[in-house]
Amino acid sequence: MKVNFRIFCLFLALPGFLFAAEPKEFTALITCSPSEASTAQFADWTALFEKNENDAMAETFRNWKEGWFGSGLLIRVKEAEGENLLIVTNKHVTLNSASMAVQFLPDSEQGRELKESCPVFTDPDLDLALIDIPDAWAEGLPALGLPFSEELHDGEDVYAAGYPGLFGKPVWQLSKGVVSNHSAAIDQIISSEITSLIQHSAAVDPGNSGGPLLKKEGESWLPAGINTWSIRNRNDTYFAIPIHKVSVLVKNYGLYNGAERAAYLKKSLIRRMEALTELLNSSEWPEDFDESFISEAYVLDHGFNAYLSLVNQEAEEQEALFVKGHGPMDILKSSVGWWAWSKWQTQKKEKIFTFDRSVMDKDSLASCLANAKEDSVAKVPLLLEKKEYNAEFILKEGIWLLKSLDFAFPIKDRKIKDAAHKAGSPKKKAKKKRKADVDDISLGVLFDAVPPFLNKDMGDLDLDLPGWGLGITMNFPVKDYFAYNTGIAWRSMKMESSSSYWGSSEKKEASFSGLAGEAGISGGYPFGKGASVFYPFGAASISFAFGSLKGISDEGLTGAVMFRFGGGLKYMNLNKSFLVSLGMFNERGKILSISEELPSLNHVVFRAEVHWLMR
Repeated sequence: MKVNFRIFCLFLALPGFLFAAEPKEFTALITCSPSEASTAQFADWTALFEKNENDAMAETFRNWKEGWFGSGLLIRVKEAEGENLLIVTNKHVTLNSASMAVQFLPDSEQGRELKESCPVFTDPDLDLALIDIPDAWAEGLPALGLPFSEELHDGEDVYAAGYPGLFGKPVWQLSKGVVSNHSAAIDQIISSEITSLIQHSAAVDPGNSGGPLLKKEGESWLPAGINTWSIRNRNDTYFAIPIHKVSVLVKNYGLYNGAERAAYLKKSLIRRMEALTELLNSSEWPEDFDESFISEAYVLDHGFNAYLSLVNQEAEEQEALFVKGHGPMDILKSSVGWWAWSKWQTQKKEKIFTFDRSVMDKDSLASCLANAKEDSVAKVPLLLEKKEYNAEFILKEGIWLLKSLDFAFPIKDRKIKDAAHKAGSPKKKAKKKRKADVDDISLGVLFDAVPPFLNKDMGDLDLDLPGWGLGITMNFPVKDYFAYNTGIAWRSMKMESSSSYWGSSEKKEASFSGLAGEAGISGGYPFGKGASVFYPFGAASISFAFGSLKGISDEGLTGAVMFRFGGGLKYMNLNKSFLVSLGMFNERGKILSISEELPSLNHVVFRAEVHWLMR
């Protein structure tokens, strides 16, 4: 790997001398592969989607772990020691890759390929990256010089060059269009305070990312921008980052590789911390959230669970997150950012996070910045009133990425395979109604039946006449398939006995009717595919009743206490948001008489419940 410690000096290139080559000669094909850790994790997640018959998401995750490709522009930069060749591309092309191969003219005899690892430097704000290729390898390749001061005008012809995919393989493409808006402010893509964008109609397809937007003057080609985004559900709408922003990136690369490296990294980390505190303290999720702010390490730890949590949200919340998503890794990064932000919104009340810049000069952080290299980790304190939390950042490709927030995770440790069936593609328009989850709060009605034929000789009393109960109930999930249950119901029971318990052989009857309040806990394990989930469960509860006692010498108002345990089966339809539960329980208890002790109760109860799932 070549290590550079150079300060770049930009120069104005002469168009007739520098741009006479054809676009195919200075446009690179960049093929990227993910890390072994993410490949293994994505393979597991792909299998879960396949098992739950979610073919669209399974295909998305499967394709990503096989690698991806993008395009790039070869540029020449003049420096004190001579000239240096760099490839400009998009940050989303390079940032999630563990290895890259760079090719020029891949389908010709003059083609060349570079597989060795090269230094990569990315922009903290823009979707731009530089690949520093070896000068010896690039010798003889035509490169475009910096800076590029030519301006575009609306209606002007432009060309998009790159290697979009066709039947799964990169294929050279040079498409023609016109500038629709040479200075478009699209805050949903990137804050207009950072840059405006070039909107044009030259076709940009997956694989074109990072390739140049060109205009032609005579026989010369002039770079106008770096193609980055296309808009779904709208024809011929593509966006490029203006080429003059590349000059700023090259200048920062010089600072990063020079004597001002520590100062550059300190300034960069301060900006990250300020952006993080602004995000956490914001009451609304930002439309221009940059998913590249999140590290791959954070995604591998929590991304999939965060995504499963997100798919329960409203359609517009999903759209805000996924409008810019370039692939599953970016979707998961957005999910992690959203989850950390949304969890904090439920806790902060009127409190806000603050960041003290002076901590950057403390020995531990100052030493980290002075010696930082790829994969170095910086731990920075966040203050919440008098309590301190930590944010960890990892250095990747010249920028700090969020690695962890110690207040935000772990997410509730739900079993992924039990929720994967409902994690549909967020790109598909979701219904306004919130989708249900096995962890949802539910509200329902209940019906109890005490059948006489099952309740003979079960204790001191026989329930030879049917009993019943009718009421409402709620379930509150607490942890991994366990829930608190509560309810209120009207209960009615008739009891009789001819045993010697009453002091005579004659048959005696008693009845109790009253209002019962119940509280308990249940647990089970859901299984099933698609939207239908079956849920075997067990439950135990205690209830207290107050009502009327009749049929004995001392009638009147009294109370009862009963314990219940048993189990059954629930059926949940996650799309329709309802649940049906059938169970059988053994109920034991005591009706409290004022002056005459009554026998203990011991009987079987059938219960049916219908619930509506809600948050």
